[in-house]
Amino acid sequence: MVSAGLLLLLGLPIAAHEFWVTPSAWVVQPGARAMILAHVGDQFPGANSFTSPERIETVRLIGPSSDTLVPPPYRREKDSLAADVQVPAVPGPYIGVVIVKPCVGQKSGAIFQSHIAHQGLDDVTEYRAAHGETDTPVRERYSRYGKTLLRVGSGGDNAHVTRPLGLKLELVPLTDPTALPVGSRLRIRLLLDGQPAPNALVGAVHASANAKPEVWPLTSRTDAQGQAEFVLADAGPWLLRSVRSVRRAGETGELAADWESYWASLSFSLLR
Repeated sequence: MVSAGLLLLLGLPIAAHEFWVTPSAWVVQPGARAMILAHVGDQFPGANSFTSPERIETVRLIGPSSDTLVPPPYRREKDSLAADVQVPAVPGPYIGVVIVKPCVGQKSGAIFQSHIAHQGLDDVTEYRAAHGETDTPVRERYSRYGKTLLRVGSGGDNAHVTRPLGLKLELVPLTDPTALPVGSRLRIRLLLDGQPAPNALVGAVHASANAKPEVWPLTSRTDAQGQAEFVLADAGPWLLRSVRSVRRAGETGELAADWESYWASLSFSLLR
């Protein structure tokens, strides 16, 4: 596999309106209050577009011995959506999850082609070319699945961090990134419907790269097992994300679409 470090000059353009989740603090004390924040924008870690609370399907906080559904009301915190949580007293890494309900949008053929090229969706490009659909307008249904890791206290069990949560599209780290030192290699697995998603483009960006919002500095394609690898060269916040699209046909109703896209993201902070 080509390491992400070798792909630094092969940056992937960032489409507008990326979606990611972060905690209000990367490290919190056991039993403290915190926020799970949902962001929409084109420049990690900042946000420039607000997600309405009505768009949120699920918010969860998952720890070493708990899986808590965080109910509404959700509220606005600057340009982000906030879910207030009471962090359990059990130390260890916790996973914040936000799922955004499906939404449908209309795109011209040219805009959709640009979108799938930016996302590295070669299979979609090939399908549309083979079926004479390259210039055809598209109704696209999309949903978003964001995960973030935060540390509660120090130590604690972290086995749950590497287990899939059953999201439609999910980035699963094979080791706990909050326990890794700078310079480590992080392997992740991308799962679609619980199965490995091969040949998918995964983008990664460190918070310090926000001066160059048009490019994902690091990219890597998943192998046959749905795995990709990145070198974590800097301490602080990181964001990983990937998109998969599936052809739909013969659908009817308000949410009917020609293509359905799933967006997955994973954020964490390298603490040492």
